[in-house]
Amino acid sequence: MAGSAVSRYVVGVDFGTTYVSTVTTTNDIYPSNGLWCFRFTSVAFAHTSTPDDVKLIMNWKGASTSSPTSDQVPTEVYYTNPPTREKKWGYEVRRIRNAGGSGALRWFKLLLQTPTESSDTPIQVQETAERLQRHGLSPVDAVTDFLKSVLELTEENMNRTYGHWARESKRLFIMTVPAMWGDYAKALMIQAAENAGFGTHRIDFKLISEPESAASYTLKAIQPNHLDVNVPSPRVYSES
Repeated sequence: MAGSAVSRYVVGVDFGTTYVSTVTTTNDIYPSNGLWCFRFTSVAFAHTSTPDDVKLIMNWKGASTSSPTSDQVPTEVYYTNPPTREKKWGYEVRRIRNAGGSGALRWFKLLLQTPTESSDTPIQVQETAERLQRHGLSPVDAVTDFLKSVLELTEENMNRTYGHWARESKRLFIMTVPAMWGDYAKALMIQAAENAGFGTHRIDFKLISEPESAASYTLKAIQPNHLDVNVPSPRVYSES
């Protein structure tokens, strides 16, 4: 709660197919600005004393020198040593591909779905599945390694901004998942998040459907100035 004596950061993570987005706030339920609804990897954070002062992470590793800051990062992984899980990620992979390198893993989020949950399999997904198999890795491994890097950079930026306030505060991570995902895909996502260091499901992090996240942000955005406070708000139905 906002008035709690213990600071609590809520970090929203939109793990997109092409881009991933994260946003951090100190709202106790969901981020107040709802940026996790978008298909980008963005990390933002705020302190309980200034919950509306949301700071966006712009220093993604490997970003182009001509554009050193960006609010998004590609959802890509390139294993330089598969047995040890050493890798490049995000913009680092883009630079490898732009230099003519091959072997980048993209679209691996879709591999968390069962065949019955995904109608058509894009060629990029098939290629990623084959490369993971050659590496002796699973889709959960790829998701874990990518999310771990996102988490590490998030922690670095929060600690740099708030110092001991960030290190001593509790965190709650909210991750969006597609509305079409079934229990199998969600279970794999939970496994990957726990392996990446996000903590324990339902205690340290929660899953929320993308439509629910978008609806929550929409209601938050329009309510202060455009809704009669005496009129009940529309009900939001979760698909998680």
